[in-house]
Amino acid sequence: MKYLFYILLLGLSFKSFSQSTVASNIGNPSRFLGYTNNFMLNFRTANVQRMKLNGSLSYAIDGYNGLRNGYLLLGRGDALINNGLFNPANAGAYSALHLTGAIGGFIQTFGYRPWMQTGVTLTDNQDLSYIGLRQVGTGFDVTRKQGSS
Repeated sequence: MKYLFYILLLGLSFKSFSQSTVASNIGNPSRFLGYTNNFMLNFRTANVQRMKLNGSLSYAIDGYNGLRNGYLLLGRGDALINNGLFNPANAGAYSALHLTGAIGGFIQTFGYRPWMQTGVTLTDNQDLSYIGLRQVGTGFDVTRKQGSS
């Protein structure tokens, strides 16, 4: 019984220590994942690139040039490496979130438009689909839901 009391006391003190440590990190601007300069953030599993978060990058998609800041590319790296989405460094996602499929060979760019920003792009098996918003004017709240395939 005496040992059980000590174990319980030790567990409670550890819990209160870990909570105070976590609480002290809340709002600390020096703790983050990433870079302070303009590098992209790459994620790998089994040494295969699986995800890429853009810094402030400008690259062409189907002849349309543009800044793609903070766009996230997620998918099968083996299907993307040969298509230039992960490599070279000046390419990447088509919209705010770009999901890629399992079938490699060719990533479709035909049908891409520069307004495809706030939404999800899906590419697989030589197909491209976009679901998201399209700004159709210069004022606030001037958007339409779009879908294409």
